[in-house]
Amino acid sequence: MWNAGAGRWTLTGLCGSGPWILNRGGFSHGTSPGTFLCGTGRRRLAGPGAPLSPALALTGCFPLNTIAFAPGQLSVFKQDGEKLVVIGGGPAGMVSAVTAAKLGHQVTLIEKDSRLGGQLLHADYADFKWPLEDYKNYLIRQLYQNGVEVRLNTEASPAQVAAMDADAVFVAIGPKFKRPDLPGADGVNVKVPMEVFGRAQELPEKIVIMGGSETAVETGMYLCRQGKQVKLLSRQRMLAADAPHAHYISMLEDAYRHQQGFSYETGVKSYVEITETGVTYVGAEGETKTAEAPLVVCATGTEPRHQAAMAFYGTAPLVRFLGDCNRAGDVHKAVTAGWSAARML
Repeated sequence: MWNAGAGRWTLTGLCGSGPWILNRGGFSHGTSPGTFLCGTGRRRLAGPGAPLSPALALTGCFPLNTIAFAPGQLSVFKQDGEKLVVIGGGPAGMVSAVTAAKLGHQVTLIEKDSRLGGQLLHADYADFKWPLEDYKNYLIRQLYQNGVEVRLNTEASPAQVAAMDADAVFVAIGPKFKRPDLPGADGVNVKVPMEVFGRAQELPEKIVIMGGSETAVETGMYLCRQGKQVKLLSRQRMLAADAPHAHYISMLEDAYRHQQGFSYETGVKSYVEITETGVTYVGAEGETKTAEAPLVVCATGTEPRHQAAMAFYGTAPLVRFLGDCNRAGDVHKAVTAGWSAARML
C-alpha cells in the first residue's frame, strides 16, 4: 500500500511480523533499516508488478528491475524514477547517463572540463579515429535529447554530491596516466598522450614516444601526420599487441609501416633515464643507446584512480565506480560498464 503522506510503501501479509516498509533506497522492518541485495546489486523498483513464482523467490533469482520479499508476493514499484548523479563525461559516464535517462530516471552529469568526451576527445584530432569521433558526438547529442542535465567546468566534490541528495551516484572519473619510475620522468619536457592531441603546433619537430601499445602507435601516427618526426621505443616484440585482432591490428600495422616520419625500435630491454635531450635505454642486444628529442611522450599505460573515486563512497545510498577509474580497460569495457550500471538501477 502506498502511503502518500509518509512517502513510502507499506507491505503487509509478508512472512514474519509486519509491517514491512519500503523507503527510497531500501526497506525496513520495524525500526531496523536494510538494503535489499540480489546478485550483482540493488534492484530498482519500477513498472507495474506481477506475481513471482515461489521457486524464483526462494532461490533469489529475481528478474532484473524487480524486488520481492517473500514467495508469491507482488513486486512493488516507484513511479518517479531514481535521482542519479554521474561524475565524469567520458564514455562510461555518458552511456550510463543516457541509458538511465531513457529508463525514466532524473540524471545530472558533472564534468570538470569544458567539453564532454573524456579519452574519446583525441578522436577529434586523429583523422583515422573518425568512427570514435562520430560515436562521441552521438553520445553528446543523446545526453541533451534525453533531458540529462549537463554541468560542464564543474569539479565535483564529495560534499557537493552528497548535498544533491541523489538515490545513486556513478563515479566515472577516468584513469591516471602512468609515468615510468625513471630519473627525469617528471620533467617539463615529458608528456602523456592526452596532452599532445590538438596541440601539435606547440610541439617540437622531433619527439620520442616510450611504449608500444595501441595508444602509443596511434599517438605517433597522429604526430607524424602533423609533420613531426617520431621515434617509438617499445619493450614488446610487436607494436600495438593490445589492438583488436580481428581486422584492426593488421590495418594499423600497414598504416604505421607506411607512415612518413614514423620509426620504431622493439625489444628494448630497459629504459635508463629521461633527460632534456631524449631517452637513454638498453637495446635488444644489450647496448646502451640514446634516442634524441626535446620532447618525450610516455605512453606507458594507465592505472585506476581508486583513492579519488572512493572519496565519493557514501554520497548516496548506491554508489558505483565505472570505467577506467575502477579498472583499466578500453572503450568497449567502459560502455558495457555504463550501460550495465544504469540498467541495474
